[in-house]
Amino acid sequence: MADVVAQESGSVMEKLSLEESGSPDSAPNSPATNGSSEEKNQGLTAPEHRSKVGVDALVLGESLVRFMGAPGQVQPRGTWASIPGQSFNCRVGPNYEKTKQKKPSAAALYDVVGLDLFFSSTKLSHIAQHIATKLPAAEDRLINGVPTTLIINLQMPSYSPKMVGKSTKEEGYTIVVIMRMTDQAKKEVQNGTTPAAKLLCRFADHANPKYPLHNRLKCIGVCRNLQDLKFGMGLSGTVKQFNGKPFFTGPKCHTFFQGDGYLEIDVDFHRYCWAFKKAAHKVLDYTKSMVIDLAFVVEGQTDDELPEQILGCARLNLLDGKTHSLPVG
Repeated sequence: MADVVAQESGSVMEKLSLEESGSPDSAPNSPATNGSSEEKNQGLTAPEHRSKVGVDALVLGESLVRFMGAPGQVQPRGTWASIPGQSFNCRVGPNYEKTKQKKPSAAALYDVVGLDLFFSSTKLSHIAQHIATKLPAAEDRLINGVPTTLIINLQMPSYSPKMVGKSTKEEGYTIVVIMRMTDQAKKEVQNGTTPAAKLLCRFADHANPKYPLHNRLKCIGVCRNLQDLKFGMGLSGTVKQFNGKPFFTGPKCHTFFQGDGYLEIDVDFHRYCWAFKKAAHKVLDYTKSMVIDLAFVVEGQTDDELPEQILGCARLNLLDGKTHSLPVG
């Protein structure tokens, strides 16, 4: 395996070598790094100093504003936007293990329809069972056994991690990505016409936490304006080295929840190794200046599982956790 597995044991720097998945050159449009006048004109900047909201009063997909501007229009800070799956490079066959060849993905299997950023004193697990979720009609919730709604819940610590011993803290941010299967993907999943569609059927078929295929879920984060940022000494090299590198979300740090017409995957970064959490904590201070493209993919390994295809992806633009997150408690 050529991807990083950032789990509790061992340093993230000591893990296996990594794959290239995306680079700033593969961005679909030039990212916005300022554009304050555009923000004022469109009125899309997320509000600051937001009041705390109870979990039961929330609706998934409504805490952050989606930018739907025309190509070339400046994306306001504190918003998210859909991006094409072709923005990311994925494994292709034949004989990937020998060639290590990657090409731009086909269109994503799911459209991102909502994205949330919460802050809470405790981890928000299986969030779909606590918060109202807009689901399709009952007859459209499953295609060939695969949920048409996919929710990925990223639990990010906001505290500085301890090098020795396990922390009991749970304070942090929750990034929730809500995805809906595309019409094209529904046809492919129903008929099993592509390797990625067949792999998705197998991936979503079991709720067993020890199901091996679940361990192939990978997350990809690409900072598209890295050249504009000035990180401190030490952090700069780490960010450049891992920018655009896929990493596995499991097996120890993710949990799958199957609901009525949805599959939720919680990724608990609180349980990752110290080096990973330390670097991530330092990066939190810079996210307000970062344009980040986020994607998820199920790893294909054999020729009949390739080419890989992005599950879903979105752009997070200049998000500042202190002002753009919605406090929950």
